[in-house]
Amino acid sequence: MVGGIKRLIAPLLIGAALTACADRSSPPPPIQLDMPINEVGPQGRTGFRNGELAALLVRLAFEFEDGSRLAAVERLPMPIRVVPASGFDRALSDVVAARVGWLQRHGALDIGFQPNLPADPPTPGSGTVVALQTVREGWLRQVAPSVGCFILPGPPIRAENERRALDFTELKTRWAERNIVTVYLPEGIGQPILDACLFEEILQSLGVYNDIFDLLPSIFNDDGLHVFPTALDLLLIRTFYAVPETALSSRERMMAEARAALAALNPEGEAPDAPSLGLAPRPVIARVRASYEAAARRNDGRVDLDTVESLIGDTAQGFDALQCMLRGHAVVLNRRAGDPDTLQVIDGAAARCREAGTDVAFRLTNLAAQRGLFLVANNRPGDALATFEGVPEMLDAHGRGVEATDLRRIQARLREITADGR
Repeated sequence: MVGGIKRLIAPLLIGAALTACADRSSPPPPIQLDMPINEVGPQGRTGFRNGELAALLVRLAFEFEDGSRLAAVERLPMPIRVVPASGFDRALSDVVAARVGWLQRHGALDIGFQPNLPADPPTPGSGTVVALQTVREGWLRQVAPSVGCFILPGPPIRAENERRALDFTELKTRWAERNIVTVYLPEGIGQPILDACLFEEILQSLGVYNDIFDLLPSIFNDDGLHVFPTALDLLLIRTFYAVPETALSSRERMMAEARAALAALNPEGEAPDAPSLGLAPRPVIARVRASYEAAARRNDGRVDLDTVESLIGDTAQGFDALQCMLRGHAVVLNRRAGDPDTLQVIDGAAARCREAGTDVAFRLTNLAAQRGLFLVANNRPGDALATFEGVPEMLDAHGRGVEATDLRRIQARLREITADGR
């Protein structure tokens, strides 16, 4: 689900900051319908340790964000047909078709968008239906106030007839009974949130439901920075479907089969010096999440720097990936013109992300964008231009074409200013 902290900060990522600074007199660019795989190696490999990747896949499949667990995993059978429900905004069909096509090509999935099929349960043995339903944002906030978009087992709920809060605890017991799931998206959703919802909810509907707070190079985390699935995400999905059906009944069997599959799918992860994912223990993450979300609720979604530093000092010391995530949140939520500590905070976050290991290039791009915007706000156009070098290209490559266009407008204006000597 795109929710929790991800929902709190998603509007405050690169896009919102750039939009505030950009000249929007010209029309927005067209939606970009295809992107390369970000930070990808051959066939979606990564360099991470295969033992850790197998354990990560078990956590994604058997657990939920609240810590509850499934006794067994139900994997969506192929083929998977993505179909619009009766209330779906058909203006989004071209985007959905492109995104599903991307998953088919890069994720090795037997999946396709079929806009003319009804959103009905399929006949037994004929695969799975993933229905897409757009709903009024007010209804979504009423039934699921803590999330931005979500998946549920079963056919689409008729929003106009549903007025009670959904019992997600009860619904967790129904995953094993499904051959149709529904992705609920708010009406009027814009990019890149639309892309983030489509990719994450469709992939999670396959049977990997959990989000891991400090999983940096992934869409299965809690900050929404990545829009398109990363190399790590694609490898995890390929491994998930390489595990025999008989191994989905227990964590131990799935761990063993995933470890065997990864030896073939990700040979780099067998090396003795393969890097660690650097994930913090679950009790540490639970304490950080509870404190962070409580602070956000008290301050209308904003978490001040002192709170972040306190969290790091109390619970996150020694966990670079967790510190990278927390400091990155702090930069986005607290960047202000005139604050002399802002550059130090941004540079500290970048240093911690570099220490966290591989596949953090886009996180560093995000921090560079924030650094440049601070310099613009503080009348340092030359320094801002140097900081923005190469950032639009990275935004483009990660599915954030609108933000890239905004930043290019800012760069053009900065070049005019520096050329005039102003």
